[in-house]
Amino acid sequence: MAEVSMAAGPHWQRLSNQEKEKYQRLAKQNRENQSKQTSIGESMDLVLQEEREKIELERRKKKENEAKVITAVNANTILDDYFYLMHINEFCYWEKEDQYFPAEIALGKFNLREGIIKEDIFHMLVHPGPLPLGYSAIVKVKSEETHQIQHMGNEDNTEEVLMGLISKITEGGDSEKYPTIYVAEKEINMVQKILNQLCDKFDHPNLFDINSLEYFFFCLKNNVSPGGKVWPTVSVSKIQLERDVYDYCSGIACPYHENSEIPVHCSRSRIIRWAYIICDNCIEYFNIPIIKGQHVPVKAVTDPQYFASGTSASRPASVASMASSVRSEKFSDVASETSTVIDDTEISSYHGFDSDSQAGDDEMEWRRPRRPAPKYRTPQNLSQVTDSSQLSQTSSTSDYIPARRPASQSSANPGFARGAIRRGGRGRGILQNRPPV
Repeated sequence: MAEVSMAAGPHWQRLSNQEKEKYQRLAKQNRENQSKQTSIGESMDLVLQEEREKIELERRKKKENEAKVITAVNANTILDDYFYLMHINEFCYWEKEDQYFPAEIALGKFNLREGIIKEDIFHMLVHPGPLPLGYSAIVKVKSEETHQIQHMGNEDNTEEVLMGLISKITEGGDSEKYPTIYVAEKEINMVQKILNQLCDKFDHPNLFDINSLEYFFFCLKNNVSPGGKVWPTVSVSKIQLERDVYDYCSGIACPYHENSEIPVHCSRSRIIRWAYIICDNCIEYFNIPIIKGQHVPVKAVTDPQYFASGTSASRPASVASMASSVRSEKFSDVASETSTVIDDTEISSYHGFDSDSQAGDDEMEWRRPRRPAPKYRTPQNLSQVTDSSQLSQTSSTSDYIPARRPASQSSANPGFARGAIRRGGRGRGILQNRPPV
């Protein structure tokens, strides 16, 4: 632009005022018609248009979600219709190329009658190939904090992962239209991008239909309930899923994570826990038996009489509450083995008092325990020891207790050492810190 300005400058100077006015008017019109831009140079109109399209897509997805549930309820197939769940753990996100690097993926299906069958879940650890330059540290931190899956360098099994997903989603169904897969709302964007990457990489059409798990749960609960709308907003379903009452259940993670310290982050465990939570909240309205390990964890305590009667009056506690006790027991076992927290009684004994028998009147006394009088070896005592072995033995068995510096020993500050407390009270009457006279 600078070269153009220098070349056009002499020609501009030779123009008359009327000719200049023509070009000035055109420049003004161009500035007025030019759209506003963001701080990074994007067109505001384009950004707003994309935002409107995103909102419209979400609204359409919600309508589809609700329509599928209502159709299944009206057709009396809600108990037998399968619903697919997916979870993906990632190594990192490459912002420059808008690309995710997956680490683990799980896809499973469930229905209200049979729950989720753990052996029928597709699960794989993903090796996405080499990472972008400079992302090794980010991947290491991400892995240590969550899934603890090690990146395998240049190893790449993404084609096997894609073929496994397609085989699972199309088994016994139409290969031209995939059933809806429900994903946690905050992870929809990541899952969609990863599936797009896999399909583009191997020239496969992306037929995956991703929808919100929270809104599906919200619609399902309100439509299977005989009383109508029992949950006022989708926030209730989000809370139920975020509570994650089955997070410490054993036997639901993959072999890689089952014996690790963080089975809660396993993708296989995630979708099984989602199925448990949905079944626990929705099958209470149907007269169907609970299958342990498919509707609820194997160790969960259930009440068959409640589900046989179809009323909540005879139900002493929800399956979720029972799971809370299972989780507490599991957590206490882990804590007893690994926790370094000191018990109250240990702290009490450490400070020299019994917390159970300590009276309130003695509180100030134990807070300021009296230190026993120090015992020092005087020169007279040392003079009695003539043998070096006796001196060594005396030194090793001495019950010397560190305390304040004795008056007979010199201080590093002689002015302060000469000071004395002349009157009662802490710190009163101490001579000023000055050199000796």
